[in-house]
This record gives sequence, structure tokens and C-alpha cells, in this order.
Amino acid sequence: MKYIMFFIVLVLSISFCGNFVLSDEIEVKKEIITLLKTRDDAVAKKDAELFSSTKLDNIKNGATKGYMKLSSLESELLGIDYLDENSKEKVVAFVKETYFFDGKKSHIGHFMFLLAKVDAKWIIFRQMSTKERVVRY
Repeated sequence: MKYIMFFIVLVLSISFCGNFVLSDEIEVKKEIITLLKTRDDAVAKKDAELFSSTKLDNIKNGATKGYMKLSSLESELLGIDYLDENSKEKVVAFVKETYFFDGKKSHIGHFMFLLAKVDAKWIIFRQMSTKERVVRY
């Protein structure tokens, strides 16, 4: 069933791809999934330096110290959108994080990560909980 749903989504994506090239979006998603996997691995290894390398320092909702208290983290990329149609270097990623303490599932968080590609590497520069009120400036 998963494969059928994936195929349907893929066909719809191709049909409505608009101004971007589908292969570019797939590549961006792969890169962001790699970034999320790095965070998951860093939590499992209790490697604060590795975890911090995925984001800017002191971003709201993303304190390394808090994540290091987890026994594990499972991140899932739910989708992306480009912040600027003319540039593929800034995206918003919709992410589901499942938190584990002492090996037991504790809770789930849904976030919007604002990411930028810097020196050929994606970095999280803002992390917003979907429970936060979004204010336009």
C-alpha cells in the first residue's frame, strides 16, 4: 500500500511540478533526510558537537542540551517547500520527531525547519513548533 501511495504522489508531483525540476526536489529531500539522520545519530551517540553542526547555535526549540537528554530520536521528513521560487538554497521542511527516553517512546513533535544551504551543506537556521503562533513581519 505504501508503494501505491508513493506512486500516486509521484505522479501528482510530476503533473504539477510547475517551475521546479522534480529531480532537484528529490535531491534536496535526500540531502535533508541525511541531515535529519545525522541529528538522530548524534542523539543516539550523545554527540553534542555533531548535533550542533546541523543547526545555528541557540535556535528556539532546538537546544542541543535538551536533545542530548533523549535516549534516541526518530525524525521523519513530511515535506518541503521552497522559500524562494527562484532559489533552491532555502527551504522550509515539515518534520515529525519522535522522542524516546530510556528506550521508551515519550512523545512526538511536529516542526517547521527553515534551512539554508551554506557551503554545499544544509543548516537549520530556525525551528518552529507547529504549536507556535506564526507571525508575519
